[in-house]
Amino acid sequence: MKRIIIVRHGKAEWQKDSLGDFDRRLTGKGKKALESVGKYLKLKGYSVNEIISSPALHTQESSLSISRPLDFNGRIYFMEELYLANSDNILNILGHINNRVDTLMLVGHNPAVTELAGRLLASSGKGGVLKIPKGGAAVIDIDMDSWSQISDSKAALELFVDPKQFRYYDPVAENTVTVQ
Repeated sequence: MKRIIIVRHGKAEWQKDSLGDFDRRLTGKGKKALESVGKYLKLKGYSVNEIISSPALHTQESSLSISRPLDFNGRIYFMEELYLANSDNILNILGHINNRVDTLMLVGHNPAVTELAGRLLASSGKGGVLKIPKGGAAVIDIDMDSWSQISDSKAALELFVDPKQFRYYDPVAENTVTVQ
């Protein structure tokens, strides 16, 4: 059994004339949302062995924001191939992940991350249609022993996290309300 946590990058600043998409930064709300998702994943007992991410600035910042609350101390691999990738490209990359990795976090962009989640979940015969929001995460368990089997394996949605669910609730501090 392998697990992938698919994360869509957080809310990024609007493009400025001098900056392209690749150089956009996360907004404060985008960072906070990802930190809340990371806290929630940790609270639910999740950890990751490895993180791969698009190298765009907002995905780099997303990777760092979500991994800190998870106490991740491994290496984050920023892969050029993940920027502007489609789900076929990502499946090919995933097929080459080291088999010592049991839980992988992928941080990327839409539409590819949502398409990837849909393709993996469609194998279960339970639909698989979901849209990963900015800063959201889908935890998917895949019935396989080797990452090279990912395209032919059954998968199940273990957990879906929308950062909007933490608008008024901090996943670590019980009974808290944030007034905005």
